Amino acid sequence: MASSVLLQLFSDTYWEEIDYMVVDLPPGTGDIPLTLCQQVDVDGVVIVTTPQQISLVDVRKAVSLFQNPEINMNVLGIVENMSWFTPAEHPDEKYFLFGKGGGEMLAKEYNNELLAQIPLVNGLAEAADMGSFYTYRQSKMVQDSFRDLTEKLIDKLELNDKDLFKSERDIIDELVKKSSQLQLSLEKEKQWLKDFYQQ
Repeated sequence: MASSVLLQLFSDTYWEEIDYMVVDLPPGTGDIPLTLCQQVDVDGVVIVTTPQQISLVDVRKAVSLFQNPEINMNVLGIVENMSWFTPAEHPDEKYFLFGKGGGEMLAKEYNNELLAQIPLVNGLAEAADMGSFYTYRQSKMVQDSFRDLTEKLIDKLELNDKDLFKSERDIIDELVKKSSQLQLSLEKEKQWLKDFYQQ
């Protein structure tokens, strides 16, 4: 049901021109991520985890799904959410309420990049409910974390586009080369036939 609604959202909505479409998927390896990967042109996947070990169990399953040869999604990197708690009145203090190092461990395990560590701060949920993290002015740390994450993802996606363009250009160059070789071969054949009939 949810998968069909998601596909309908993509196919039946007039989006005009957009730069990026980000889909926040539920945790796990259910029908929704599987359907999305199989029926929608996905440029990349960002894996989100929290630091504690129990979270890594589910996240490892998700990474295995996306790296399955039949799915073969481009995993852009790892984001660790709720990395630590920082009180608004003490922005330099960090309290690791949910453990420490889970995102870094996961990134090393799958030879990928830890893109960001997002702290847990007072008022973050209220800001999200208002629809914009920029309305939450008390935490420059959170804003900077999301800004850096966004810049890294854009760089990775643009690099993928350049690689794709390069590979397509290489294919075209090879076709042009083969076409030229074929044309040269045909010219030689024509000359051979001309010489043959003139004898």
